[in-house]
Amino acid sequence: MKHKHFIGELLLASSVLFSFSSCLDENDDEFKKQEEERKQQEAFWSTINKITVSGQVDGHTYVDLGLPSGIKWATCNVGATTEFEFGDYFSWGETSSKEKYDITTYKWVDEDEHKSHTFTKYNSDEGYGIVDNKTTLDPEDDAATANWSEKWRTPTAEEMEELLRNCEWNVATTFGGTEVAGLVCVSKINNNVIFFPAGGERPDFGQSFPGGHYWTSTLGDNFNSPRNSKYWCFGVNHFDITEFDRCIGKNVRAVTK
Repeated sequence: MKHKHFIGELLLASSVLFSFSSCLDENDDEFKKQEEERKQQEAFWSTINKITVSGQVDGHTYVDLGLPSGIKWATCNVGATTEFEFGDYFSWGETSSKEKYDITTYKWVDEDEHKSHTFTKYNSDEGYGIVDNKTTLDPEDDAATANWSEKWRTPTAEEMEELLRNCEWNVATTFGGTEVAGLVCVSKINNNVIFFPAGGERPDFGQSFPGGHYWTSTLGDNFNSPRNSKYWCFGVNHFDITEFDRCIGKNVRAVTK
């Protein structure tokens, strides 16, 4: 009886060991698969070190990413001459850069003797100033249109979402043989490439990785007053369209038809 009991225990232990070994084999296979996929991704992105130039409008080049809307994206930021330069920084609704970016220097604000601030344009709440119910930049207040031409403008939040949805993205610490960090985009539709440098924002809040901050032409949804406008931001671990203080200086990437 003891011998039979011992044999039973041995068979049970062998079964458990086999099951554990099989589990290890499955985990090992899954790890190898993930590692192979990671290597393939690294190899894919390592070959991408040059943007695509599809054409030119009024002296500024663009890339056609095959987007459903037909929108073409500029290859560099407003105020830049190459895709690696950060370019100029603009408060939302302003068309030139400046030294100080806060509500005291913002074009569309009035300050009274009590240091209270009211908005004079792009406002739908009478508690915050003059109501005009404008939610999208007028051409004369658009940094892309004012600095380039009437054929260029700042993208809307919806157009920015279209770009993000139809492309594959990868954070690059360097791109194109430079030391410029940013986000590399490859179109899912035609494989054309565009690059967004991570130029941070103004004022500089001291992030270790400054990320990219790009205005849209769309006012915020007023969850924190008409002071906010929508923008696209990215970093090492975040990638989102959100909204923030429109007085802050951010980059602009123009679009054209």
